[in-house]
Amino acid sequence: MTVGSVKLDQTEVAVKKGETVTLKATVYPTTLEDKTVTWTSSNTKVATVSSKGKVKGVRTGTATITCTSNATGLSATCEVTVGSVMLDQTEVTVKKGKTVTLKATVYPSTLADKSVIWKSSNTSIATVTAEGKVKGIKAGTATITCTSVATGLSATCTVTVTSTSGSRSLDGDDDDELTGIEENVVAVEPFDVYDLRYIHRQWQEDLEEEVILWMSYKKIPKCLFVSGFFQIDFLVLSFSLYDFVVVS
Repeated sequence: MTVGSVKLDQTEVAVKKGETVTLKATVYPTTLEDKTVTWTSSNTKVATVSSKGKVKGVRTGTATITCTSNATGLSATCEVTVGSVMLDQTEVTVKKGKTVTLKATVYPSTLADKSVIWKSSNTSIATVTAEGKVKGIKAGTATITCTSVATGLSATCTVTVTSTSGSRSLDGDDDDELTGIEENVVAVEPFDVYDLRYIHRQWQEDLEEEVILWMSYKKIPKCLFVSGFFQIDFLVLSFSLYDFVVVS
């Protein structure tokens, strides 16, 4: 009787559907002339294996890959989990200081441990809690990675953080009606004069010394005359150029 064994480099492995991983086998004793092996899968609908030990994920689930020595009949096994991590969003935009919660689903559903670990590629731009709550820290982009504790498989979401300043009217009130307009948009009312020097003092920090008016315009030094409301032109006003806006 020959005393020996078959050893695999991995006894548990996780792979995504459509992807592959190659197992390596060592047959003992090393004095055997025939070190060839035969590979089989317990469930080819979940995972297949080639004659070279290359395992391919077919669909979510678990399968056992068996490697048998042709010389001794001894074998070793590897438990293969075909799974994935799915996020409800792969791209998301959040304002500075605001939060958005990502939801993760771990496959296969038969896993006893469906816990995940969340990580941000740049915590100075966006942070993420253990529950997947993402918070914008400053303008920029970061990648949030969600990794399955059981399988090690992961999924990512690209987070874009934008500035906090939003639509406002020249009297200092927020204008929630200006949806779809980008940051630092100012709404104005017809037949009035607006002192930009005052506005500058009020909003210097938020607006970073400029206001965008959503209307058609005509440039006049120190005083800007505008007509109409909700037209298609953008105007970036520097407070060193204009003191007043007159709407007619």
